[in-house]
Amino acid sequence: MRQTAFDENNYRPREIVNRLPPPPVVTAPRSTRSPTAKTLTRSAKWSWQSRQTVERGTFQWREHDGRIDYASVCMNEKPGSLRYRDCRRGAKPAFARLCKSGRNPAACHAQNNYSPLR
Repeated sequence: MRQTAFDENNYRPREIVNRLPPPPVVTAPRSTRSPTAKTLTRSAKWSWQSRQTVERGTFQWREHDGRIDYASVCMNEKPGSLRYRDCRRGAKPAFARLCKSGRNPAACHAQNNYSPLR
């Protein structure tokens, strides 16, 4: 006969099935940037068709040695807000315009490799 009633006196939990140790904690490597690395904060205009309106604004980003820090794109907006999302979406075409105009060579790399919703 199978036991169907359990209480503090007759309950025995099964043995632990997963006996693997937790993964090792990996710390992030320290920055390898040289002290002479140039960091610039830049800004540009953006626009994006959103919710039947056209949203416009100015976005900021950082460049380290001529390469765009994609995590810093739209750093002047509140992360996660609708405005921030529209800004990130509008940044990609803005980078394409900057590349075509020749004003910012780093933008040419960004227009191909930048994913707006990272």
